[in-house]
Amino acid sequence: MSEELKNKIENLKIRYKSIFRDHLAKDFYVPCLLASYKLKRATSDFTSSVLYQYGEALPKLVDPEQEGCQIQILAEPKLQRKDNETLAGAIDKTEKDKIEDEIIEKIFEDAISIANGDLDKEKRLKVLAWLIKTKRMIIKFAIVEHVQDANIFHDKEGIFYLNWDDKKIGFNGSENETGSGLHFNGGSFSVFKSWVEGQKDYVEDLEKTFDLTWDNEAPGCKTKKMNKKILDLIAKYAPNDIKKFYFDNKKFFKNTKFEKIIEREKKSIDENKDIQSPKSIEDYLEVTEEKWRFQEEARLKFIEKKWGILEMATGTGKTRTALAIATQLINENKIDKIIIQMKGVDLIKQWVGNIDEWRNSKISREVNFLADERDDRDFFLGNFNNPDVDLLLIRQSRLPDLLDKIKDYDQKKTLIIHDEVHDLFAEEISEKILGKQKKFGYKLGLSATIREEFDKARERKLFEEIQGGGDKPAFEYSINDAIADEVLVEMDLIHLEYELDEEEKSKISEKYGIYKKNIDEGMPKWQAESIRNMSIADVKKNAKDKIVVFRNNLSKLLPKLKRSFIFADECDYGDILVNILVPHLNVKTHYNDNKTDKDNLKRFSNKEIDCIINVLKLSQGIDIQSLDTVVLFATPKGRQLIQRLGRVLRIDPNNRNKKAVVIDFFEKKEMKNKKGSEYNRYLQLKEYSKIKKRNL
Repeated sequence: MSEELKNKIENLKIRYKSIFRDHLAKDFYVPCLLASYKLKRATSDFTSSVLYQYGEALPKLVDPEQEGCQIQILAEPKLQRKDNETLAGAIDKTEKDKIEDEIIEKIFEDAISIANGDLDKEKRLKVLAWLIKTKRMIIKFAIVEHVQDANIFHDKEGIFYLNWDDKKIGFNGSENETGSGLHFNGGSFSVFKSWVEGQKDYVEDLEKTFDLTWDNEAPGCKTKKMNKKILDLIAKYAPNDIKKFYFDNKKFFKNTKFEKIIEREKKSIDENKDIQSPKSIEDYLEVTEEKWRFQEEARLKFIEKKWGILEMATGTGKTRTALAIATQLINENKIDKIIIQMKGVDLIKQWVGNIDEWRNSKISREVNFLADERDDRDFFLGNFNNPDVDLLLIRQSRLPDLLDKIKDYDQKKTLIIHDEVHDLFAEEISEKILGKQKKFGYKLGLSATIREEFDKARERKLFEEIQGGGDKPAFEYSINDAIADEVLVEMDLIHLEYELDEEEKSKISEKYGIYKKNIDEGMPKWQAESIRNMSIADVKKNAKDKIVVFRNNLSKLLPKLKRSFIFADECDYGDILVNILVPHLNVKTHYNDNKTDKDNLKRFSNKEIDCIINVLKLSQGIDIQSLDTVVLFATPKGRQLIQRLGRVLRIDPNNRNKKAVVIDFFEKKEMKNKKGSEYNRYLQLKEYSKIKKRNL
């Protein structure tokens, strides 16, 4: 065995996944076949098309002069409903055995009948027949005793027995022993090495389970071997000189549609790598342009501190910076485990795309990307103390459980990344994770705005949890900086003033009464103020006069609404706005994040729709560069303001002269008295509107 093949086996990944450009056959299966003297394989489906995928291992399998690799196939006979009914009606064991034999016989008879006259299938049949005749392939069938449940044997796992040092490789996954299973289906295999600590037990368990079933000793399952009738039938098709037959037809087995597709895909991937893949950390961070130098500063600051929050305005490359940090730490062998957690499906989708690009960069070691799935989480935990580089993308709701399960592991070489880290201390999650991240070697928080407008106590907890204390982030890059550096575009503010009606004033008075009561009952002042301010904001964001003011100014505003998002708080409020705008614009809603809503976003991005009216759905996880205007009927907190500004301030490569427009509503009384939260927001937005690009 060549050293090259040994090295390839030693360095197998723990996970092969088709959708991440792994080829299950070429990258995993074929090298293992070449390095093994035996394969034990449990599979729901088995077809002769798998021979195409054996590739360069096939000559070894069919060469009588080589020891080859014996393949034991344990498959399901694919019982049909009528077969189950027949078996269920069997009187005794003898009759049942006879019926099962007849079913298996018919499977092979049908296969041979189908192959007759089909050149492709005939050639595959001849090779398969020789393998079975010479016992290089032994096929048995697993029949679950609960025959009312058709097609229930779904095991898809196996064990390779290597040619040196009694080493074994166990695997399981989603794919069968078929041509399409090992190439087309977008499936995966998880891999376990008997010589790696923590994986040996899993390999032994796979072996034990297979052997029990193979030897017909598994509870609830009967295993049937081929009877003499079937073996004799198959043997008739075996070539006398298999070596000559194979080499005469070598071109057939190599130049199949499978191989052509594989080569085409490989070429496409290689071309994309040449064009798209970053060549270094510096290239990844875009620091070839002076205006992106702040990303480099952020990276260096975090590497120095190891724990910290990067507060960077939306649209300035937080994700890119985080992955550049991970690149450096991997290349310097400082980490081998990465956990990225976030809240929300849209953010998960964005990360998946970014990680796929990043994994094709010049990282010195292979990175196994594990999604938020039960199997992936289990494999991440099982491999935690091993030096393979594993990245687990996980939803916030699952984070407490993960932290509990790794609490006794060495976490010095682990990087945890919290996207939109301000969400981490929501009431439903904060108490479950508090104090459980102290052993992480590297801890990174990302946010466009970490400051908590109404809850300073929660803000302090967050700083303590993520960066060990302090009152400001490890690195800051504000909207002011980004606009001045031309990382974001300049903006104009259109401010509209409204008045509260008597009913709304009365509701606000009630909120002040509740505030006083809370103080009297001993509630901490900061908490009482937080409740008061948020409840007052809830009244103001749905003020009826905003609708009136908007309608009265519509003729002036219409030219600004051609590429706009309008943020409202309630669907009823949004419906009123739809009725106002429908005569003038192609306007759609985004209320539920269903298929229709997603289609509307796509159509907006393609400029088929003028305006989207949204109800608290699009603050995070959307990147539409051609958005020109936001209308803020509802902006309950300062953080959401920053998030929404970030959507409209993004540079549009197709419109170099883009200038964002922000339309916001401010209570007339606050503007007159020059005090209050809305007046403060006005001052903030006014300041942003004064920022001009500076020459770097």
